[in-house]
Amino acid sequence: MMRKWLARHSWITSSAFSVQSNGSMMNVPPLDLLPLYALPEMGGVETSTFWPDKPANSTEVSCRMKQTVVAVNEIIRLKMEGSMRHRYKGASVALFDTHSLLTNIYGHPAQYFNGTEPPNVQSWVKQCDAQGQNCVEQPSRDSYMWYDAIHPSEQTDRIIAQHFVQVVKGLSPYTHYFE
Repeated sequence: MMRKWLARHSWITSSAFSVQSNGSMMNVPPLDLLPLYALPEMGGVETSTFWPDKPANSTEVSCRMKQTVVAVNEIIRLKMEGSMRHRYKGASVALFDTHSLLTNIYGHPAQYFNGTEPPNVQSWVKQCDAQGQNCVEQPSRDSYMWYDAIHPSEQTDRIIAQHFVQVVKGLSPYTHYFE
């Protein structure tokens, strides 16, 4: 999985990335916090239409996801740092640390969610049965971090967008700027 992802993102070290480029990139979010990969005691799901043959050992799934994401994010940072220093002098790239932002949201939900119900980072808006049928959307969508077992909610997307505006302005505490 990691090898395929890195191959798709080889632009970091490719000659297609112009010396005069300015751009931004997001790192990988904390997938181990998504209900599909989270531990059951953190709201993780045992079965899902997103992963019908999910292994029974949820601890292994969650820990492996966390380790893989941390490794990929470190590789991204190191490749960007090396490429910007040695190959793309004059270019400017912002690496938006969505991993840290979403981890902070998860740990401090009251600072981010403004629905009429208490903030909820362990459940999700769209609840369906194991076959993906008979879906019901929960009220107070702005109280939830997740839309379903694998996607962020609209409120989470708005939070990311607000922070991305800060990335573009050069003001984000969740960004490393490479020049």
